[in-house]
Amino acid sequence: MAGSKLRSGTVVGDLAALLESGYDSDVTLVAGEARIEAHRLILSARSPVFAAILRRHQHEASLEIPDMEKDVLRQLLTFIYTDEAPKLVRMAPQLLVAADKYDLQVLKDRCEQQLIRDLNVENAADSAVLAVERCCPELRRAVVGFIRSHSLSVMGTRGWNDALHSHPKALSQVSRLVSAPAQTESRTLVSEPGELYRLHQMYPKLTSNDTEFTTINKRVSLQYICSQP
Repeated sequence: MAGSKLRSGTVVGDLAALLESGYDSDVTLVAGEARIEAHRLILSARSPVFAAILRRHQHEASLEIPDMEKDVLRQLLTFIYTDEAPKLVRMAPQLLVAADKYDLQVLKDRCEQQLIRDLNVENAADSAVLAVERCCPELRRAVVGFIRSHSLSVMGTRGWNDALHSHPKALSQVSRLVSAPAQTESRTLVSEPGELYRLHQMYPKLTSNDTEFTTINKRVSLQYICSQP
């Protein structure tokens, strides 16, 4: 049988082979020009966001994945199928955004830790924006501490200047935290209702009466304020 050729002897290996082969797939994910065959049951079991979207589009053979490059989508799917993202080290910022969007908390946490390890003067501004806009409290604490210790160097970078223009609200929050006493930091940051805003941006056709809106948004009503230590 064709399926027997996919077996590697481990669950992770078999699922990786299933994704790679597209065997018995029932949905095509489209990211730009890229088309990747996948399986509704696996996507739904691993991601409540995918589950809600697929319920809404249960009779459609393909699903558009907006604002995601092929390589990022491939890594996201690899994680969904195998619990691993082999290119996480060099794709942590993009994968963190994708993990946040599709409610893959384990992947988001791993990306957050990788960004903390990689934190430096040149990427501090971009990491600060991600920490605030994607509600990453550990990354936010690390970024604020780093900028406090290297403020002149960080704020003199082109990345900081660019972020001031493209993400002024996020940089304003970070700047307030940097200038505030360290012990008051957890009381200073209140997140924007960003998850709900991003939900409307990503899926503008959804309305509050849609079943999938309710499912995707079930966390949002409890998470307007970022979780604090």
